[in-house]
Amino acid sequence: MSIHICTSNIDFRCPYCEKEYSDTYEKYLNRINKNKLGITTMKCDCGKRFGIACDYAGLVSFKLATKEELKKPVNLDIRKGKE
Repeated sequence: MSIHICTSNIDFRCPYCEKEYSDTYEKYLNRINKNKLGITTMKCDCGKRFGIACDYAGLVSFKLATKEELKKPVNLDIRKGKE
């Protein structure tokens, strides 16, 4: 069992519309701690769902991939100039 401890920044933004949220009462942090993967999701007022995780700097929000995006091939070549 792993427990994620987050004591830093409790403010995060929606990655789509940049609306700011604050986890003053640790609602999302408690959901992160209960999840085995250490993440949780929420739905913003803009209507889009995004993920939240905790790292050494505090709460971090990120976009979730859609089913269509998951089906696209991914270019794993990270060398500069390759497309």
